Amino acid sequence: MIQKILNGYKLPEILEKYLGKKETGLFLDLAAYSLISENNAAQYYPSYAYSL
Repeated sequence: MIQKILNGYKLPEILEKYLGKKETGLFLDLAAYSLISENNAAQYYPSYAYSL
């Protein structure tokens, strides 16, 4: 279902323009994991999350 939504909005194609193919895959995997596990992965990296 998540893949269908991402493809519907053409999100992978848009992100590949900015991140590249490998990084886009990793980014979308993290996003999907965060949705499925219902948590924010950034909570484990406070210095990283707050520096953005």
